[in-house]
Amino acid sequence: LQERISDLERSDPTLTKAKTEAKAELCAHAASPAASGGSKTREFFTRNKDGMAGGQKKERQGHWLPFVAGGVAAVTSNLAVYPLTTLVTRIQSGRKDLFAGGVRGLYRGALSSFGSVPSSAVRQFAKEFSREMLSKARYLIPAQVQVLSGVAGATAACIVVVPRELIRKQMQVGSADGTMWLTAKSIVRKRGGLGLFQGWQETLSREIPFFVINFFIVDLLKEKLEMKTGRQPNTQELFCSGALAGAVAAAVTTPFDVIQTVKMTNEAYAGRSALATAVALSTQRGPKALFTGAKLRIAAVAPLHAVWWMVYELCLQAANYRTPVYPSEPQDSSGTTEGRA
Repeated sequence: LQERISDLERSDPTLTKAKTEAKAELCAHAASPAASGGSKTREFFTRNKDGMAGGQKKERQGHWLPFVAGGVAAVTSNLAVYPLTTLVTRIQSGRKDLFAGGVRGLYRGALSSFGSVPSSAVRQFAKEFSREMLSKARYLIPAQVQVLSGVAGATAACIVVVPRELIRKQMQVGSADGTMWLTAKSIVRKRGGLGLFQGWQETLSREIPFFVINFFIVDLLKEKLEMKTGRQPNTQELFCSGALAGAVAAAVTTPFDVIQTVKMTNEAYAGRSALATAVALSTQRGPKALFTGAKLRIAAVAPLHAVWWMVYELCLQAANYRTPVYPSEPQDSSGTTEGRA
């Protein structure tokens, strides 16, 4: 192909001259701040250069940075909104004395927030790893890659999430005495080792749609912001994106959260299926029972994920790790995005 181009240029000197003039004009346009659009052109070149370098660096670093950043973000965000999550759990379990124990009571079981470190780290590792692997499959469009990687991340994290949620919720409603360790021992003594995974179906049915929606919205907003501004999202944009994603995901998955809470905190529902629990709640308290505490849950989850995404992305940016953003437009057979210069 190169030889063919050279032959054409030799046969028609005007092609070589036009090519040289176009290169000179483009370089001058990119280097001149005063030129119309020069700043954006230069920024575009710089961003793509940084993106390429960041991608090479990421390949050398592997996936440990999302793992660490996910853990740091989990502790920060969970401790920040823990009192709100306590109120949500107490409302959903039917307790009347919502503020029992004062401020200390609202932070009861707060050490379980550190249990979110491994779950968040595992979730982000599984998500980024599966997304990188799935993005190589030509038969999957980017939206499918985002959804499937979200499912993989949420499923992997449930190994840690289920025991942590069970212990946390029993401590928050006061049905367990003592420390986290004593609560865990009490559960194992009553139900055996598998008792720590009580309600895993409900947790999985809540976690998968929640994080698929969450990841999809944030990735979409990040992509649009990068395309529009030519830079990575700033702190305020990350905060707002995380809040919006968390609020939407929390609203959609509230019924699953109510069922999970009831099964984990009420012995009468422990052996029932999710469907049987939902029917019983609707019969006893009305259909609205499945959305008990929905407003408060959204109020708790939105800032939780706003802080989480902000801290997570800032950690990655500080380490010069560029999270891959896959374009929503289809790609042609050569691997280039159609319709994008």
